[in-house]
Amino acid sequence: MVRVSAKSLYLAAFLFLSFQSHAEDLIQIHLVSGLSTLRQAVTKSSIVAKIQVTSISPVLDEALKEKPACGFLYGAKVIQSFKGGSDNFNFFMPSRVGLFSPGKNYLAFVKYRTTDEQNLIFSNFDSAMSPSESYSARCRFRSGFYVSANSPLVFPFDIDAGKQFGGQWLADAPGISFCQYEVGYSEENDNFSRKNKLGESFVNWLEVERLIKKSNRWFDFFRQHTIDSCIE
Repeated sequence: MVRVSAKSLYLAAFLFLSFQSHAEDLIQIHLVSGLSTLRQAVTKSSIVAKIQVTSISPVLDEALKEKPACGFLYGAKVIQSFKGGSDNFNFFMPSRVGLFSPGKNYLAFVKYRTTDEQNLIFSNFDSAMSPSESYSARCRFRSGFYVSANSPLVFPFDIDAGKQFGGQWLADAPGISFCQYEVGYSEENDNFSRKNKLGESFVNWLEVERLIKKSNRWFDFFRQHTIDSCIE
């Protein structure tokens, strides 16, 4: 019987997922792909915070003649921290265009990649890619704080929704399940979500804030797959 180490299986699975994905949507180390619960997102993130984007700088892929951006580095001012401290920080996201605007507020779930993790990724890419492909991968898989291109957990605060519904509202987006409705719930008691005339969905920041604080309690680590009710 051939024995295969857990590390070898991990690397093989990681590389398989990576090469099956589009260049900008490579599955990244420590990434929860697909839909995750709020508790999972909080547990696996290094920073969970309400932020204001203060700057945006393209990171160039010098291996390509046209030198398009392989991603963007964003400056973030922490307005309210739920995990990871209150210091301002920079985070990277692999994308061809900038997705977050300076001056706007967001709820962000940000991960951290160590230099050792970066080097581990690079060592495997180098053995299977051409020099130009390897450089492009190095450009996208940087060490430091980052947001994944695969279901980025960054939710903008919508000013128009705030004017319409009052208070602060986040634009709803796929990638995370904040909560679930119980069978037979009454929409009259629903303070969590709203839709505008265009059918766009928004979630109440006060309710999301409550759920994040609830999910960040240390003993909830063992309840990562549990989804709280949207209506308290």
